[in-house]
Amino acid sequence: MTRQFYRDKTRKILFGVCSGLANFSGANLSLIRILFIIFSFFSLGTTFVLYIVLAIITPTSDFIDEDNEDEDNNDKNDNLDNQN
Repeated sequence: MTRQFYRDKTRKILFGVCSGLANFSGANLSLIRILFIIFSFFSLGTTFVLYIVLAIITPTSDFIDEDNEDEDNNDKNDNLDNQN
């Protein structure tokens, strides 16, 4: 199974980008959020603009789960076809 980057709606504060990064990388969520704040100050807002762009283009975890369910259903149908 491949890992995908998505916005995590369950642990979000704004859009779930930091929680999605934490899920994808396996890093601590608090560390990701602290680093985001620090980088936002030192980059004069560039990090915040990147956050907004990621919030717009990254799918939510609900969307990813629906895609995986569709693939699972297709695999089950293929297995049933192969058995007959």
